[in-house]
Amino acid sequence: MLGTFSLMTVAARVASAQGVNCTSPGSAAQKSICADADLKALDAKMVSLYAEASRTGSTVKNEIAAQQRQWIESREACGTQKDVKACLTAAYTSRNEALARYATKTSAMDPVIFTCDDHSTLTISFVNGARPLAHVRQGEQFWTLPQVKSASGARYAKGNVSIWNKGKDLTLQLGTRKTHCSTK
Repeated sequence: MLGTFSLMTVAARVASAQGVNCTSPGSAAQKSICADADLKALDAKMVSLYAEASRTGSTVKNEIAAQQRQWIESREACGTQKDVKACLTAAYTSRNEALARYATKTSAMDPVIFTCDDHSTLTISFVNGARPLAHVRQGEQFWTLPQVKSASGARYAKGNVSIWNKGKDLTLQLGTRKTHCSTK
């Protein structure tokens, strides 16, 4: 129970853009961050980018906070890895890139809500700019997907997650599972 409370406390603190407290690090991951100048610099950068990205509208701000809570859990899991520093470096690099994209948005459309055949809901914020993105939310899951080439419509993909949008229709693909969605 104490471990759960500690992780929840850490998650709430960092989700509000405070970095790791090196006067009393509570986990193996936090101790590793505090003992390494490179990791402390990545943590400080994350705090700065989080603050900058959180200056956006309330919908996006809530999305960023929820993503931050998920990210903290994955960062904390690095404490159990064989190469803790490599894991933490990769986690911070990925998170900082995502936060930088939020912070440097050039033109974001209002979120679009899609209702899917499986009765789930997708909320998507499309971002125009030098590198168009789609910030996709389905329940508690979040993905930031870059736009990729498509013969027709707009397609955004990263790893095994993709969305393909044409008009009011959208196909969400998670691995091999495809789900049709539409908006009004």
